[in-house]
Amino acid sequence: LFRLARILIQASFSRASRLSRASRSCSGRHTPPMAAVEGEQMQEAFRRCRHFEVGKGWLSVSINPVVTVVSTLLIWIFVIICVVEPDYMLKAMNVAAFDWIPEVWTWFYIVSQ
Repeated sequence: LFRLARILIQASFSRASRLSRASRSCSGRHTPPMAAVEGEQMQEAFRRCRHFEVGKGWLSVSINPVVTVVSTLLIWIFVIICVVEPDYMLKAMNVAAFDWIPEVWTWFYIVSQ
């Protein structure tokens, strides 16, 4: 379990660095972040992404169905495992909370202070 978490964390950091390198144009200049992209370019980027929109005006909701389905499945799997094996999950969560999180994320707490 801890190895899987460590692998996922390392993969997310390496993916972020690849995305940072990919955001550079052919000339080597850094392209602006999505928040800095104006009107048409932002709409074009949003159009290319998978999304589902419901409603109009301030009541509209826009979701990415892939992210929504995967995250919902992961949450439900976690809940079902907790209901089926509460003692095992309690032990696993205690180990994660008192051993793994302080060991791996102490640097983040120190930097944030």
